[in-house]
Amino acid sequence: MAKEDTETRHEVEETPELEPQTYWNHVKTIILILAVNSNYFAQLTILVGAGAFARTIASVIGGASLAAWPASVIVIFIAALSPPLAQAADYWGRKWFIVGAAIFGCVGNFPIAIGCIFIEGLSFMAANVFVPFSLSVFYAPTMNPFEQALCYNVVFVVFLVASFGAGYYVYRSRTVRGPSMVGFASFLIFFILLATSNENTPQAHYWGYNVFCGMGLGFCITTLVTAAQFATPPELIAITSGLMLSMRSVGGSAGAAASNAIFANGLTRNLFPKVAAAVLPLGLAEDSIAPLLGALTIGDVQAATAVPETTPEIIAAAATAIKQAYAIAFRYVFVFAAACSLVALIACAFLRETQSEFNTKIDAPIDAQIEIKIEDEKALERGHHEFLRNDRAEAPA
Repeated sequence: MAKEDTETRHEVEETPELEPQTYWNHVKTIILILAVNSNYFAQLTILVGAGAFARTIASVIGGASLAAWPASVIVIFIAALSPPLAQAADYWGRKWFIVGAAIFGCVGNFPIAIGCIFIEGLSFMAANVFVPFSLSVFYAPTMNPFEQALCYNVVFVVFLVASFGAGYYVYRSRTVRGPSMVGFASFLIFFILLATSNENTPQAHYWGYNVFCGMGLGFCITTLVTAAQFATPPELIAITSGLMLSMRSVGGSAGAAASNAIFANGLTRNLFPKVAAAVLPLGLAEDSIAPLLGALTIGDVQAATAVPETTPEIIAAAATAIKQAYAIAFRYVFVFAAACSLVALIACAFLRETQSEFNTKIDAPIDAQIEIKIEDEKALERGHHEFLRNDRAEAPA
């Protein structure tokens, strides 16, 4: 009997202590999200690239006018269907119909977060396309393409800093409403500043304007993804993360289509009338407006001087009128983006704070084998030491 007790004590003493698992789950979450979104990106790239290649072939054989490829529609369609189809494939045979209801019916924060991330993607695409475009139109003589790209890259430098700052603030304060509102307020300020700018705005101002765009990106993406994850059942964390990032891509596609349509409409309505109003009083014939406009639009000054009856004064007036027409078209786009940002800012005010949910269980579904919380592990360790003390006390001298 004493020998058995000695062997039991020896086995207990050799039992390794449990170490808290706190970091590996986070690494698995990052890897999973990267893999899912890389797969989505590859699908979209293949699809859009195939359509572009088909149009190239059609142009070679002379049928480009008969070929149409609705790239934006296809991107939106695939990006919207990829998350639910992937979820269906994963949960097939395991009651996967309850996933959507579980996500949207669990807490009210998730619908707000997914709607706001859609608007964030829409707003960012408007900035990503038309801010460099406006720099190239307004400051072509004074800023080379490298300087224009460097000016816009301020957005991404500030985005990197703001994302870390937002993450740290959310971690310390355990709040999501305030940081998300700061992000969309930054977007709103950014687009208001752009909407009030024109060809006479000093180019140095754009370096400061882009700071607000970077702040909006950093605060919105970090905070909204966090809010969505904490508003989701634990078993659906990975699906939620992929859905949020996919919805941002959908917003970007919709934003590109809407912004391009608004810009084209504004430019078409203002370009020719403004140029005509500027050059006709200077003596240019009406038939010469179109050739002059075409030459200046592509930046061919020699072709512009070759237009009959043109003078340096007429060319300068036409160039100024073109910039004014572009400024109006840009303003329409930025006002649209500012209005969308205002809607998202108001929506973020209704996010609910869930401080009690900020704990390590967010990554628990990624590793099914680790289900013991740190508190339980500490209790188990205390019980283990208690058992050893009692066993030693009962052992014969």
